[in-house]
Amino acid sequence: MKKSGIICIVNQEDSTHNAKTVVLRGELGDSNSSVNFRNNPAGAYLLRLRSETSRYQMMRKLDKVAMLLGSTSWSEFPWNSLTPVHVDALVTKLAAEYKPAYVNAILAAIRGVVECSFDQGEMSAETYRLIRKVKSVRGGSTEPAGRYVNGGERAALMEACLQDVSPAGCRDAAVLACAYPGGLRRSEIASLTREDILDDGETLSIKVMGKGRKERTVYMSNGGADALRDWLEHRGESPGLLFWAGRKGGHLLEGQGISSQSLNEIIKRRAREAKIRDLVTHDLRRTTASDLLDITDAVTVAGYLGHSSTNTTAKYDRRGERARKKAAQGLHMPYKRRD
Repeated sequence: MKKSGIICIVNQEDSTHNAKTVVLRGELGDSNSSVNFRNNPAGAYLLRLRSETSRYQMMRKLDKVAMLLGSTSWSEFPWNSLTPVHVDALVTKLAAEYKPAYVNAILAAIRGVVECSFDQGEMSAETYRLIRKVKSVRGGSTEPAGRYVNGGERAALMEACLQDVSPAGCRDAAVLACAYPGGLRRSEIASLTREDILDDGETLSIKVMGKGRKERTVYMSNGGADALRDWLEHRGESPGLLFWAGRKGGHLLEGQGISSQSLNEIIKRRAREAKIRDLVTHDLRRTTASDLLDITDAVTVAGYLGHSSTNTTAKYDRRGERARKKAAQGLHMPYKRRD
């Protein structure tokens, strides 16, 4: 049965596969009612992604594509029927409504799917080549994503947790500490275990398994360490995942891990309670990077955050004018004002 959709090919014989030959309304093809995850090229593409967060984000983007093309979800859409004209039309439509970065991320997901389709022998080399040639969207804001969370906002977030006397309040304060000053990614926080935390009474050391299964140790002292100590005291010494999922009333499900998506919801909820601007977990990681760059070198910061390159670390810098003003104050010209 055909699904009502967005894109209809007006002239399928147009070899230029120009988006101008596409009307952004109509129907596209049939949908499969059931799909084997590994045999579906979209499923195979998602399986290649190593991060749970990446899989979730790309799954949502593929859902967006599937629905625009008349299907119900990424798992139902017949990806092998995709053509360069469809992709051109899709990019044209999305570019009129969304920022270039979002459109290009969707295009990257499509390219990953068609690569899997080609590898499975379900797409011709010519179709694969032409889809890969669809150009990314240029332009848009040059401002970096995310924001800096200042000291007052961080204090308000912690106060929101302290005002919550339920087990969730204690847990969320420790989660915040892992994000700042710990600088951990959401997926890293979610995968921490009790065995990963060591305390010598002065400094906490946290063993972190980062991207590419690269292991590093993050050290924490003062307030961040104390927030974790309070959570450990409440949680107990039982082995297993460090942070537990919650339910209504602030109660926690002992032994049941928390997802990386739930961590974002926790941060957003505490931000609302603290009456500060909306933020996500990664903003606290960006803030950690920015503050560390004020006190140490980029190589040290890259190691702290688990970056393989200082170029990546530089993209996390949200100090802006503050850093430039501080740098200018460190330059000295020997001159004395005239009387």
